[in-house]
Amino acid sequence: MSGGSDPLLAELQRLAASGASAAAAADDELGRLLDEEASPQLWRVIRAQMPDLPPAEQEEVHGDALLRLTIVLQRFAAGDEEIRIESFRAYVGATAANGCRALLRARHPERTRLQNQLRYALRHDAAFAVWDEGDGASRCGLASWQGRALAAAPAARTAFVVERTAAGGAPALPELLRRYFLWRGGPTTFAELTGAMAEALGVRDLPALALAAPDDSENSGEGESAPELAEERPGIDRELEDRQFLSRLWEEVRELPRGQRVALLLNLRDNQGRDRLRLFPVTGVASLSDLARSLEIPLGELERFWDRLPLDDRTIAERLAVTQRQVINLRKSARARLGRRLAAMLRPGSAISFGR
Repeated sequence: MSGGSDPLLAELQRLAASGASAAAAADDELGRLLDEEASPQLWRVIRAQMPDLPPAEQEEVHGDALLRLTIVLQRFAAGDEEIRIESFRAYVGATAANGCRALLRARHPERTRLQNQLRYALRHDAAFAVWDEGDGASRCGLASWQGRALAAAPAARTAFVVERTAAGGAPALPELLRRYFLWRGGPTTFAELTGAMAEALGVRDLPALALAAPDDSENSGEGESAPELAEERPGIDRELEDRQFLSRLWEEVRELPRGQRVALLLNLRDNQGRDRLRLFPVTGVASLSDLARSLEIPLGELERFWDRLPLDDRTIAERLAVTQRQVINLRKSARARLGRRLAAMLRPGSAISFGR
């Protein structure tokens, strides 16, 4: 059995070691760990670290983190020696935090860069401190404040404004932090600090990319625009999770020629560039093993690049030993075929469209 001394995992280890006779009980125990232990903690960390994130995006981070934990616990129960979990709760917290950071890196690169700069300054300047109170929300402030309760937001004061230097630039970050903390009057959360600094410094990220990449939207010489998998209105996650549609979609995807299948699945995304391949295992329509078989790759290889999905066309082209243009055309052909096969289910206003 894989390493791990956390008592929370003892029952899962015991049942998994009992073999096929206890397989159902082991599955129930795994589900209990995810539902009763992992899920609530994931929510606490996500909401504490990213309180301003829209609920739909919080749900996405939570779902992705829960899927990763499911994979890890399945490997743990199977005796994978690479999986060592000394503290399950610490592991869950780290998974949630990593999910938050991954989303920020993907969608908010400028804000992520600012966060990294703030963390560095807080940890490498003796005048400041950053600490954790165990609720998933890091505190920060002057070093002498460590351990103090959070200060109430100074609502009665004017907003924090960066006083520019004579040359028109902002002060060095340590000085800017010192001024902010004195203005605040007490400890704050790292999330609130990031928001205040982003607002004061004018840090903005560009809107997310649309579904169709520039190459995908080019006319391939066929005289018509390529059908697209497109998000047409809010509520995409709820509608995509309609199991009946996903089941039918998966059946059709499995019938595609290998090149079309790989080109589509490894770049399956919405018009904000978000990966949608994970909807199949999340909804139970297709497991990771099913996806690996459909992609004709080992399961371990799929797990290694899972968090990098969707893959770009150059990477897919290398995997298929074709050109990027051929990848684009393979994907267009796959979408056109799926659009024809699923036309009856894609009524106007549907969450997925294979139309123009």
